[in-house]
This record gives sequence, structure tokens and C-alpha cells, in this order.
Amino acid sequence: TLQVSPRKMGCHAVTAWRSTCRASCAAPLRRQTLRAPKVHPATGMPLSKARGQHLIHNQGVLQKMLEAADIRSADAVYEVGCGTGELTMRLLPHARRVHTVDVEQRMVHETQQRAAAAGFSNLEAVVGDALKVPMPRRFDVCVSNLPYQ
Repeated sequence: TLQVSPRKMGCHAVTAWRSTCRASCAAPLRRQTLRAPKVHPATGMPLSKARGQHLIHNQGVLQKMLEAADIRSADAVYEVGCGTGELTMRLLPHARRVHTVDVEQRMVHETQQRAAAAGFSNLEAVVGDALKVPMPRRFDVCVSNLPYQ
């Protein structure tokens, strides 16, 4: 094809040439990803990588966390980041009271539904940032499965 310098074109032709050149030469701002968003295997809820959501579902790890916490029946437990309630459901039968906080309403709702379906009434769940919402007045043990990214 014959290349014509923009200086030798009329005003309207220069504008058309520039817009064609910009459109054809522009690189995409971001590479397309072919991966589907991660979802929780049990609930199918999409997970937010920006919020560091890596929900635990390994039963062996949950059991080790429960053993390490050494919870007694008279203990009040404060859990930061309940997620879908995998750890919470393990804490509820052992503790007098479980206070939990998560930044997402849908996660807190899922945890409350699971606790109610299992017949537990010793759960107090709050939506909010653990650094900004008031902590429980009294708790004996603090547990969490914090994101590590």
C-alpha cells in the first residue's frame, strides 16, 4: 500500500488517518484472562482475590487449628474472618459463645444459616472490618484463618 504523509493530506483526511492509525495500533491495556473466577467448592460462592479470600475446607487443617486453640466449654471465642463458616462450625460445639466478624455480608449470612440449620444459638456474627468494628467486650481465645498474600 502507498503511504501518504499527513502533511500532504487535507484537514479532514488527516483526522481520518490519525483515528485509523490509533485504532489499529492501540495495544490492549490488559491481557485477557481465560480463567473463570474461583468459587468455593461447597457453596459455589465466587471468591474475591482482592479481599484475600482463600477459604479453608481441608478437614485435617481445621482439626489441627481446633486442637491448637485448646477451647474449653466455658470459653468465649473471637473469630476474625468467618468466611463460609467451616472453622466456625467446628468451634460452636466446643465454646460457650463464638463472636465472629467478616467484611462480606454474604459470608456472614452463609455462616449464620449454617449455624441455625445445625441448631446452634451461641453465634454472634457481625459484618465489618475487624480493625474497625468494636471487638467483643470479653473473649478467651482468638482464632482466624487470615489471608497471607
